Formats: sequence, structure tokens, C-alpha cells
Amino acid sequence: MKKKKTKNIILYTIISILAILTIFSILKSKDSSKNRKEILLEVVSVKGGYGYQIKEGNRILIDQPFIPAISEEKAFKSREDAQKVGELVLKRVKNHTDFSVSVKELRELNIE
Repeated sequence: MKKKKTKNIILYTIISILAILTIFSILKSKDSSKNRKEILLEVVSVKGGYGYQIKEGNRILIDQPFIPAISEEKAFKSREDAQKVGELVLKRVKNHTDFSVSVKELRELNIE
């Protein structure tokens, strides 16, 4: 009888510790998400056309004044073109994946 009572106390102690750790973990993750600033896309006017910036608050994460993946430094012809590529990059940044853009993807987006 005494052995069973000791086992129950140990079991309840372990369950209580796990519950406390789980609650602490949930509260910590909620707190850290509040401190994060939203990552946003901003299309900007540049010499000869448009580019884009990916920002987190006031901090510029990516400044792309010209079309990526091509051999020359050429600005986007339109605000819409910069927006399309910027949205693709923004999605990848938010998903923590490789945010580089290929020539094939530019063609698929009809970027010249």
C-alpha cells in the first residue's frame, strides 16, 4: 500500500512538472511573438524605374533596386513588376526559405 502511494506521488510530481514546463513554453512563445515586428514589402522608385525593399519595422532586410537574377543592373519597368517579384521574395523570407529568384521564375511572372 505504501509503495503504491509513493509511486502515485512520483507520477503526480512528474505530471505537474511537465504541465508547468508546457505552460511556461506556451507563455514564452506568445511573448516573443509580440516583440517581433511585421515583415513588409515596399515598392520604391529608383533611377530608371522601380525596385523593392523588404523591411522589418524600420530595418531594411533586403534592398533590391534592380531585377534580380539577370546579368545587368536594370530597374523594374513598372511598379507592378517590382510588386510581383517582391511578394515572391517576401513570402519566402516569411517562410524562412531561400529567397533567391531565378530567371525561370522571372519569365513565369512575365518580367522583362
